[in-house]
Amino acid sequence: MAKIYVPHAADDPLMMSFVIVTKTGKIIAVDGGFRGGDGSSRDYLYNFLCKNCDFEAQKFTVDTWFFTHAHSDHTDAFVNMVKLHSNVKVNRIVCDMIDEDYIFQMPEYEHVYVQSLKDFNSASESFNVETPQVGDKYEIDGLTFEILKTFRTPDTTKRYNNINDTSMVFRMSGAGKTVLFLGDLNVTGGKELVGMYCDELKSDGVQMAHHGQSGVNRDCYNKINPKLCLWPSPKWVWNNDPGTLKIDEVRGWMDDLGVTKHYVMWCGWLDGNTNNYISFPGDF
Repeated sequence: MAKIYVPHAADDPLMMSFVIVTKTGKIIAVDGGFRGGDGSSRDYLYNFLCKNCDFEAQKFTVDTWFFTHAHSDHTDAFVNMVKLHSNVKVNRIVCDMIDEDYIFQMPEYEHVYVQSLKDFNSASESFNVETPQVGDKYEIDGLTFEILKTFRTPDTTKRYNNINDTSMVFRMSGAGKTVLFLGDLNVTGGKELVGMYCDELKSDGVQMAHHGQSGVNRDCYNKINPKLCLWPSPKWVWNNDPGTLKIDEVRGWMDDLGVTKHYVMWCGWLDGNTNNYISFPGDF
């Protein structure tokens, strides 16, 4: 049985990080999050892997690392980890990143992420980087990861106006259970996803888009119709501390769907389960 972890930095930044440990101990990562602040928080992902995932026994190797898109709160932890630790190895990186020119055609607020993309490309250049196509499947120790949407598909000529909608979407399956990873997919990308798959989006679990707020719309979640929600939400997002976030609305949608199992990045299970991980497929 596999385990899904949702690590986060102690200083509670906006970020997304998932670590999946297979039945034989292979490590699969999804994004990785922000690099954190100073001190131990800056190196939180490496420390987490060593403490929880028997990283040393795996010879400091991540088998496969999936990246959804080019925002720093999803890539910087990886960049920081391989920069600080020359012993870290990654057998395969799977991503469909946009290029710098594409970012410069977006609104100016996205232009700052050109440097994040450069940092990611530099950090990953010594590893095997694969650009997947829709329909590609990766079989890893009894788990299957199927690519459902990439930056370049369904329409290679489309010009997104934000990096979030370029998120790669994929579904993990095993033992008859599934969990869908949406990255930071926004409303436009969510509508495309529904148009591509409609009722085939049904999944047992879902990673809530864009940290649980301002991601895909209600219709997309209705099609997914999950039993368990994985929220990459820091405390201040979960509590809607700014008062302007849409997370309360999204939580209401999940209530309407009858979802009773929730794992939140900042606090873990909401139902009293004390494990610091999600058992797959046991908790689905």
